Amino acid sequence: MKGLVLKDFYVMQYYKKNVLIMLAMVVVLSIVMPGGYTFAPIMLMMYMMMISASLQTFDERAGWDKYAATLPCGPKAIVGARYLFYVLAMVVFMVAGFALGGILALVRGAEAGWLPELAASFAVVSGLMLLVLAISTPIAYKWGAERARVLMIVVMMVPYLAVILLLPYLEPFFTRIGDANSMLLLGVAAGVFLLLFVLSFFLSARIYAKKEF
Repeated sequence: MKGLVLKDFYVMQYYKKNVLIMLAMVVVLSIVMPGGYTFAPIMLMMYMMMISASLQTFDERAGWDKYAATLPCGPKAIVGARYLFYVLAMVVFMVAGFALGGILALVRGAEAGWLPELAASFAVVSGLMLLVLAISTPIAYKWGAERARVLMIVVMMVPYLAVILLLPYLEPFFTRIGDANSMLLLGVAAGVFLLLFVLSFFLSARIYAKKEF
């Protein structure tokens, strides 16, 4: 499984130049925007996860599944490696984004309480990314990466628009980040998203096992 995970990381190097350009744009925007220390790492993480999800398209174009079928590992290992890659990529991008957000907050002299706010923002974005991947990955295995890509855009736009519309009502929640009720709510939401992600893995493994290459 280690080799399968490394394969995905090697494929991601194809986007290296795009990531550097995106990083530069995000840093500039975060400097000129108020509260940019939360904007920068979140946008970077969302962009990175979209790149990660596009790996399915590379596999289809390269005929990877036909080759993978000859490997001495079952469908669960092949699909599990992709889900493990998603988790590892999310952790790497989260650490990098959190470090970037912290540096920007310190440089810009953010108000007290920026750390819980940044952590809550990451928790929300991470949950949404798990939800997007949990829905799009089984569809990619079943009907192809292009259909999954369209669905991913829709799934990402719905909560984004919902947050914009509900922002005035959500502000009190973010100002209370750190109290018991807010942390409990974030914990429950994280548990639900993680459960959906695990169920998605089993569904994807079942779909992949029935495919003919």
